Amino acid sequence: MNQSLWGRLITDGQVDVDGTTVSLEDLVKVEATSGKNCDVEPFEELAKNEKGEELIYRKHPRRARVEFSDRTCGNKFYRVLYLLCKRFYQIVWFYFAPFIGLFATFFIPYALGGYDVE
Repeated sequence: MNQSLWGRLITDGQVDVDGTTVSLEDLVKVEATSGKNCDVEPFEELAKNEKGEELIYRKHPRRARVEFSDRTCGNKFYRVLYLLCKRFYQIVWFYFAPFIGLFATFFIPYALGGYDVE
């Protein structure tokens, strides 16, 4: 596993690609989320130059949480569509599918068994 690029990245934590050092921490860092439990205060990313001085990496502070009002119109539409599809999936898979399973275990043998209901 250590021979591949991803293997070295996972085991060493960083890898050199075409003269640029790529770290695993930078690849898996979450910069923005829609989670309800994240910090809503703005933050600034700091970077150090060759002299060791801290520099502001972003000119404008960015919030870790993306508020609904900060989204573009298209992003709002797709966010609502995603939430509706997720809710539909949850309802069908976790509520309707078990009900159909229970109903089928009763109805299919009853219907195919030739029972007469009066």
